[in-house]
Amino acid sequence: MKDYYKILGIKQNSTKEEIKKAYKKMAMKYHPDRNPSLDSEEKFKEIKEAYEYLIGKRKDDSYEEFETSFDDVKTSFGDIFEDFFDENDSFKDNINIDATYNINISLKECYFGVIKTINIPSWDICNICNGNKNSKLEKCLKCNGSGYSRNLQSFFNIHNICNACNGTGEIIYDTCSKCNGLGKIKKFDKIQINIPKGIENGSKIKIAGKGNPHPSKNIYGDLYIHINIKKNKYFKRKKNDLVYKKKIFFTKVLVGGKIKVKSLDGFFYFNLPKCNYNNKKFIIKNKGLNGGSLILKISVIYPNHLNDYQISLIKKLSKSFK
Repeated sequence: MKDYYKILGIKQNSTKEEIKKAYKKMAMKYHPDRNPSLDSEEKFKEIKEAYEYLIGKRKDDSYEEFETSFDDVKTSFGDIFEDFFDENDSFKDNINIDATYNINISLKECYFGVIKTINIPSWDICNICNGNKNSKLEKCLKCNGSGYSRNLQSFFNIHNICNACNGTGEIIYDTCSKCNGLGKIKKFDKIQINIPKGIENGSKIKIAGKGNPHPSKNIYGDLYIHINIKKNKYFKRKKNDLVYKKKIFFTKVLVGGKIKVKSLDGFFYFNLPKCNYNNKKFIIKNKGLNGGSLILKISVIYPNHLNDYQISLIKKLSKSFK
């Protein structure tokens, strides 16, 4: 006796839904039109037999050699092909017709926001054939417009994709001269992109209807703009804060006072407290992105060489602390 559960790759306590799911998966895998191996037809028959038995569609309730009638097999093949073409239709609907475009902006442009004008290479539906890839079509006589033909082999009614029209159901007899049968023509669109201030690196901006045309429908995908923010020489971004490292001579660090600080919107003066140390941080609010802060990091500079007079002054200063 055959182990029908093993044939479908399921457990003995599988539900009807699990049996049906396994059957469809195996049937699509071993269908002769999809699997060119020599034993695919026999394997397919075995899968069908296992399914019919386990799902309860058998002539009697005994676990014995299964007999399949012509009508049953024909119905089975019809179900499989229905699934096959439904799957293809679903695939067509899921064709990716969206387009992407990368834009590099500076950190300063990110700070203020910017409008960028770009030329997008894309495809447009041919206005002569309306995307039909030709101007004249006629119904395929071999398959009578169905897209597939039937071939009776043994007691199987096998459906094959029509080799005359490649499954389209139509025959081209006058190719479009403008698009040369592509159904689309190349073009460049000039588009203005409004990039908001404070945008995050790696963000996407969606522009509806500016993607590629669908190959069989009069619709367009969307355009996704990928934003890349270039590294800045002076500032490092941390979310909405900006980190700025300022080099200051050691005497200024000791006595304090006003220092000139760079920001993305120009310069400003900051009153540095006296007696600071290396890598001291100061938080200056509203000088970052989107109301964030500027984190001022102090880097102390020391002289590489001292003359005799400077050494004497340092010694006097040192004595004053005793």
